[in-house]
Amino acid sequence: MNEEIHTVGMVIGSMPVGEADKRLVLLTKELGKVVVFAKGVKKVGAAFMAQSRIFAFGEFVLIRGRDSYRLIGAKISRYFEEVSADVERMCYGQYFLEFADYYTHENMESGDMLLLLYQSLRALVKENIPNDLVKSTFELRAMAINGEYTEGPPLRMRRRAVAHQGGRGRGQPDGGMAGPGSGAGHVDMWDTGTSDTAVETAVETAWAHVLSAPIGSLYTFALSDGVLQKFRQNVGELRERFIDRKFRSLDILEKVRGHVDKETVIYE
Repeated sequence: MNEEIHTVGMVIGSMPVGEADKRLVLLTKELGKVVVFAKGVKKVGAAFMAQSRIFAFGEFVLIRGRDSYRLIGAKISRYFEEVSADVERMCYGQYFLEFADYYTHENMESGDMLLLLYQSLRALVKENIPNDLVKSTFELRAMAINGEYTEGPPLRMRRRAVAHQGGRGRGQPDGGMAGPGSGAGHVDMWDTGTSDTAVETAVETAWAHVLSAPIGSLYTFALSDGVLQKFRQNVGELRERFIDRKFRSLDILEKVRGHVDKETVIYE
């Protein structure tokens, strides 16, 4: 008889198989990314119907098969209904799941990526944290977990290289690299002014924080609109440099965001 495996994880993919079953993709702390079949979950009143939804986080009980696992138990601690109930948040959340799926594999230590997903979904439902800040923070830390990052914002590093090659010698200051103090409810605002130098220094400070802060304290800062725009541009540059996949969920998110932005302009 196959031994039961208890593992902490999140459902990052779910699709129907036949009339009653589902094929799940779990991101787990102990096993990495695994394929799990949930039998009979599409039937009315099925035991694991809710537990087989995407975003479900908790302890799963599995039995290993030849090429996959079978779900025989689950104790879910959080379903993230607040994400699923909002169209825009749902799009962000699905993008996070697809991003995590891109980077993870079976038998790959995935504790940090799992915790990052969990904390990012928590941040997504907080009204005081802009969704775009959550997205860029998630992207940068996820790439860093997988060794694909630069120590500083790549666009500024490029400008510095150009300035150095041109012999102008003016440069930019390196201030603001230290991360903030962290703790429950602690928020730092980095924006020392409106000049290009001040904005870029604030971006560097945010960049250093995202790379080095404990994941549990990652979303403890805020950025002004101008700094957030530059931060997003730099993370986008990094994503284009290291990731060769076109994310379907990102296309959907951009369409939804465009629709929301148009409605906001109309009704203001």
